[in-house]
Amino acid sequence: MKIALLLSYICLFCACVREEKTVINEVPVPLEISIASNTRGVVFPDGAELGVYVAEDSPENMYDGVNYQNVRAVVEDGKLVLDEDIMLSSTAANIYVYFPYKTISTDPRAMRVTTKASPDFLLGKVENLNNFNPNADVVLQHMYSTLRFKIRNISGNTHYASILNVLLRNNEGYTNLSITGKVDFKDCSIIPSLPSAHAISISFTPAYKISNQFPNDNDCITMTAIPTAVSAGDMVFEVVFSPTIRRSFIILATNWESGKIYTYYLSIIN
Repeated sequence: MKIALLLSYICLFCACVREEKTVINEVPVPLEISIASNTRGVVFPDGAELGVYVAEDSPENMYDGVNYQNVRAVVEDGKLVLDEDIMLSSTAANIYVYFPYKTISTDPRAMRVTTKASPDFLLGKVENLNNFNPNADVVLQHMYSTLRFKIRNISGNTHYASILNVLLRNNEGYTNLSITGKVDFKDCSIIPSLPSAHAISISFTPAYKISNQFPNDNDCITMTAIPTAVSAGDMVFEVVFSPTIRRSFIILATNWESGKIYTYYLSIIN
């Protein structure tokens, strides 16, 4: 009798215990990418081309054994339409999106870029997506430094009323200024290609007019450069008014950082 009662208790206890199991959904789901914003509020028009990398951990890797490297995407109503479907499983994926699109796939840990090819390079990433969370809202960052030069003529001399050309260059013996660099998608960083003897030149036809007032942001002279540390005397900004008349300004010490705007106020006083 006691044995039978004990067996009944054991059966009842076992009936009340349920084994808990973690259910993993292995049904693949297509990746959806939206451009949430960028650091300056620039809106991409429909048809703009961007590049996409999808990988486990680092952008040069595969994802679930598939090579999603430099997939072309086109903007349509704020979303990206991919040239090929990217299917997400339960494996965590990192999404890297850049602009402008380069047709030839290069190393995403050291993609060569130049300010000559595009006035800016934008990059964004979203980490740890999977088939439970397949929607990527990407915020793109501006990778170059933007330089604004606001020039006024308070000398009263009309020789300085029109600018034919401006030139930002390395001072003699220095190589900090660079128009080429390498972008690392993994940590969203950019480094200049050094040493260099680069210069950034802009010519104006017709001539760029200046007055005795500093221009606003839309009317000033704007350049982009690879971020770098600038020491006093490293770089010179030259303003050419005629074949025989020019003025030079030393760029003050600063640290040009990725995505930031630096404004220089320059006055012609005599």
